[in-house]
Amino acid sequence: TLSRIRQGDSKELVMLRAQRQQESDDVELLREQLAAERADNQRLNVRLAESEAALVQVTQFKLQVGAAERKCAQAVANAEGVQMQAADLREANKTLRLGTERLSRAHTEQSEKLRQL
Repeated sequence: TLSRIRQGDSKELVMLRAQRQQESDDVELLREQLAAERADNQRLNVRLAESEAALVQVTQFKLQVGAAERKCAQAVANAEGVQMQAADLREANKTLRLGTERLSRAHTEQSEKLRQL
């Protein structure tokens, strides 16, 4: 019976060693998976930081575009104002030219009348 007990103990020891080896292999596999997950997490954190930086840059570009659009709108408004002023000046110039022509004709007529006298 002692022999059977030893055989049983021996089988149990072999089984426990196999179980221990399996658990050790499982732990090693879990460590490898954890390392892979940490590496993935690190890559994702880097991508997140890059995305956040890109978002900040997009926001800055949007602000710059908005400022440029406002500046452009102001320039268009100024150009329209200048065009209106130019039209007013052309009209005033035309009026002055007509007035000058009338005065010139009146002067010529007066000069003719004075010569005739």
